[in-house]
Amino acid sequence: MCEKHAVIPGRDRVCGKNWTLYAKGHTCVKQIRSVRLSWSQARRHCQFLKADLIKINDDHKQAFYRNNYFGIETAWIGVHRTDKDTREFLFKWLDEDELTAYTNWEKSQATGDTQGYDCVATSGSLSLWFLAHCDTQYSFVCEKPALMQRDDDVTPAVESKP
Repeated sequence: MCEKHAVIPGRDRVCGKNWTLYAKGHTCVKQIRSVRLSWSQARRHCQFLKADLIKINDDHKQAFYRNNYFGIETAWIGVHRTDKDTREFLFKWLDEDELTAYTNWEKSQATGDTQGYDCVATSGSLSLWFLAHCDTQYSFVCEKPALMQRDDDVTPAVESKP
């Protein structure tokens, strides 16, 4: 995978080597296929890279994910059960956003007993989401804020307020 750039008037958003720019969300995404880890280990690996597991929260990003990471057979995403002591279907993104506006569940996954299936992975040609035991080892995809580049200077994309 090569480095990609999105042009923004007066500024370029860039990603480091082996990261792909998701221009709409101003984030960088990287698939980790060289190692398979549990959900929590995958999250720690992403955090080591100053990232987190990917958040796929709309059709556009789902299409981006599917088009760029189709070759990944099964991968962890940043959804987890927030209350593991119940049988309720209470899953959230890592930033605590609820799964209300967009989901991409396999038909059999959005109902029924989910006890013990506390993490979410994606698989198949449509990158449908499914419930999994968090200790299962899968590939994963990390996401972090893009960098903003002005001329030859690269600084974090989030600008500080005066």
